[in-house]
Amino acid sequence: LLLNTRSLVCDERIAELETELSPLLWDIVFVNETWRGEVEEIDELASGHFWFGAGGTKGKHGVAFLLHKRWKRSISRFHRCSERLAFLELDIGAIKLTCIVVYMPHSGYEDLVLEEMYENMNTVVAEARDKGRIVVLAGDWNAEVESRGFDTEAPSSVGHFGNKVGNARGLW
Repeated sequence: LLLNTRSLVCDERIAELETELSPLLWDIVFVNETWRGEVEEIDELASGHFWFGAGGTKGKHGVAFLLHKRWKRSISRFHRCSERLAFLELDIGAIKLTCIVVYMPHSGYEDLVLEEMYENMNTVVAEARDKGRIVVLAGDWNAEVESRGFDTEAPSSVGHFGNKVGNARGLW
């Protein structure tokens, strides 16, 4: 399920997101482009749900998790790596889960910035796997992946489900 909540720059927008989610059965929402100025937020909301935010520049970037209150006892650790990368560890009985949210730079950024993001993301994934944790990775990749199908010389990772035209980040 993908929702466009405009931005979550103010607390009222988070409340709007909760309202939109209320008729649904959900557990965790990975959020990109929160645009919040707070560097790190760990808040129990009035609803009892939990907001874990990684921001820093109001009106730009920011990632977050909205965690359903039923998972309160499972919260192990939240860490803000940057305003574009964060992870949340949940321990659900014997299941050790690391949720990672990433907001990749768009093609207007230098490749070096993108390479650094991939390095940081790969480090978080590797550390989680070294601990025997299950990794769930979601984000806004700012990439347009071209659909080439599986029967071509250069098959696409998305088969027939990509765009008609890709971009440089999609090729990467």
